Amino acid sequence: MASDAKERRRSRWTLGPLYLGAALVVCYLILTQMIPAIQGVTAQPGRVGPASGSTGIPFQISKWACEHRSTVATLFVAVGIAGILLPLLLRPTRYLVWLLVLTVLATDVLLAAGSYWHMLQGALKEAMKAGG
Repeated sequence: MASDAKERRRSRWTLGPLYLGAALVVCYLILTQMIPAIQGVTAQPGRVGPASGSTGIPFQISKWACEHRSTVATLFVAVGIAGILLPLLLRPTRYLVWLLVLTVLATDVLLAAGSYWHMLQGALKEAMKAGG
């Protein structure tokens, strides 16, 4: 019976850190590549920055991330390493890693959706000006 319990013991390794790493890479690319590209396309002449309010939040975060790329990269790498080591040291923290994966993926979706929403608003305003 004791040998069966040892054989049935699960490994501390989980796929959470891999998903976390992928989500962090996607987040970094959204912040430093996609949002600035969208901002460049939707930039209006004579206007310095994006609109204020909720549509400007992704652009403000992206601007900060672009200005501090090494800090953002270091932070994301530290989170990724912690996501690998924590489940190996303490098995219950794997649930925390999965929660972090879901949080980062939700942030990715919100950042991308916010920037696309801003782009669509600009296109609709231009269409209204041209039509009316």
